Amino acid sequence: MQLSQITKVALSEAKKAAKKREVPVGAVVFNENDIISKAHNIIFLNNNPLGHAEILALQKAAKKLKTNNLISYNLYVTLEPCIICSYVISKFKIGNLYFGAYDIKNGSVQNGARVFLNSKNIYKPEVYGGIGEKKSQDLLKVFFKDLRKKS
Repeated sequence: MQLSQITKVALSEAKKAAKKREVPVGAVVFNENDIISKAHNIIFLNNNPLGHAEILALQKAAKKLKTNNLISYNLYVTLEPCIICSYVISKFKIGNLYFGAYDIKNGSVQNGARVFLNSKNIYKPEVYGGIGEKKSQDLLKVFFKDLRKKS
């Protein structure tokens, strides 16, 4: 599958989250041939701080594939993963991590804790940031601008 196709699917998932008044983040687990799973944030909907798109997509993929070793698979997420998601990504041993927008405040891959660079004894995927950055960033900006208007 081409990464441009994957980013479109992830953005579609992020838009679903926005419609539910969730932070618009979407994630897709895929390989060269197929999309294995996809998800979007449902943190507030389920009153669960672990309802992040990445975690949900990884759980769905592991269940579908009947393994928690996803080294042959890739994860694309519209926003740089936070520290919790980065650690979970390492536990699922995802092969390649791609993300859209950088998250200066809560990201932990290229920003913040930089989990994959600073943590010892964890699996470290290949990381590619800024893939589809503008569209992901624009979606987040509109969401937070609208949220501030409603407050």
